[in-house]
Amino acid sequence: MDEIIAVWDENKTRADELKKHFDSMGISVKCDTGAEYPKESEIKATDAVFLSFGGDGGSVSKAADISARIKRINKSCMIVLICDREISFNVFYRPSISPCGVICRPFTRQLFESVVGELMDELQRLKNEANDRQNANLRDNGSFSAKIGGNHYSFYYSDILFFEARAKKVAVKTFGQEISYYDSLDTIAETLPPYFIRCHRSFIVNMNQIKSMHFGENTIRLKDGSAVPISRSYKGDVRRLVNIDE
Repeated sequence: MDEIIAVWDENKTRADELKKHFDSMGISVKCDTGAEYPKESEIKATDAVFLSFGGDGGSVSKAADISARIKRINKSCMIVLICDREISFNVFYRPSISPCGVICRPFTRQLFESVVGELMDELQRLKNEANDRQNANLRDNGSFSAKIGGNHYSFYYSDILFFEARAKKVAVKTFGQEISYYDSLDTIAETLPPYFIRCHRSFIVNMNQIKSMHFGENTIRLKDGSAVPISRSYKGDVRRLVNIDE
């Protein structure tokens, strides 16, 4: 997963101990210690915060202030509170904070992994929902139409994998369907949304349908399992426009 998880605590010993628990689960976290308050830029870039603090009144009050600050800057950031001893968490349960989890020390490894696992599942669910909304927005951008003989075909742009030039025809490939008709890629390219890119003299690919790129093999792998070539003349453009690991 590519979610950004942070551990914030003024006490380095406590923060390092928490980081060890995450390391044992194979989860990479940003560990910030020493700073009185997390930086605004870091808050904006973080998906979830494990906010660790002591059990005295001053620490609890400050942790509540930090939690509220996090939510003001990044409303979608999820907060898990970790305290040195059992306290009253009433100060945290208000609309401006609303933590998604609480862990009191000493805690078992099973409890910690259970809370972290639920958090990661929730982040993945939210990510999937965001992707669904993005796909819905792409559908709203319009559709591609073609007339072949007496038949009329229409596809949402977001459902198209790629266009391929074949002799004097152009093939349109979607999930589970392919049509071809007389046209040119140059003409089609002028009408496509910006997430379509030319990767080869004979191919235009939908960037949102790319699963991986293999520049050593000059190949793009798509989400349906198919592959399209990358030519030398377009490789630089593809590298610059598509941010996917090889």
